[in-house]
Order: sequence, then C-alpha cells, then structure tokens
Amino acid sequence: MRNQSPEESSAPGGRPVREGASDRQGVGYLAELEPDLRGAAIFDRQGGLVECSVGAGSGFAEAAAELVSRVEAGCDEPIDSCHIASDDAEVFLVREAGMTLVAVAERFVLSSLMTYDIRMTLRDLSSEASLG
Repeated sequence: MRNQSPEESSAPGGRPVREGASDRQGVGYLAELEPDLRGAAIFDRQGGLVECSVGAGSGFAEAAAELVSRVEAGCDEPIDSCHIASDDAEVFLVREAGMTLVAVAERFVLSSLMTYDIRMTLRDLSSEASLG
C-alpha cells in the first residue's frame, strides 16, 4: 500500500480515483502516519468514492461503502464516528469536513490516535479542495 505509484481508475460517474497514493494527502498520507493501516477509502458527501488505497477489483471500496450504509441504517442520528474491533482487525468509520473515511488496521492499533489521524487527513483534504 505504501510507496506505490498512483494508478488511475474511475469511480462511478467517471471521476478519477487515486489508488495507492503516497503523496502528503489522502490515504497515502494516512498510511505514512499509521503503519498498521491495511486499507482505507474516502467517500464524498454523496457517497461517491474519492480515493482508495486498495486496488480496483479488490472489493475494498464496495465493502467500505456497504459498511457505511449499514451503520447509518442502524442509527437514528447522523454518525460522527464508529470503531469496530474483531479478533484480527480494527475498522474505523470517521466523518469530517463533508467526507467519510473507512479504514481497516491491524488489531490493537491505538484507536484514539487512529481516529485523530483520520480526522486530520480529512480536514487537510477539505482545506486543499477549498483552496484548489
């Protein structure tokens, strides 16, 4: 996942999606901050895929989108964040600045630090989008 050259694919609607990004933003930057990160996907306010660290065809982005949908369906109020721990992984769903990031990490990652890094990643993306 880290240190891969970005590959272009297309999200629904034909928008380009950076995969395996290693720049100072998005999932590439989050991977630099969180070495235990297995994969991450970022969605916009409408649920469209913005970026995914796992290559097209892996099903990661689709599974992440389904997770967001199922968590939302089980809540009466808008979701700010969700943390799920299993025997072999931890999953984080965080909303910030109009975007949603779903991340999967190794077990026993520091959840408060991971959540903070996800929020900062989304804020950085949001500020870059507003400047660009």
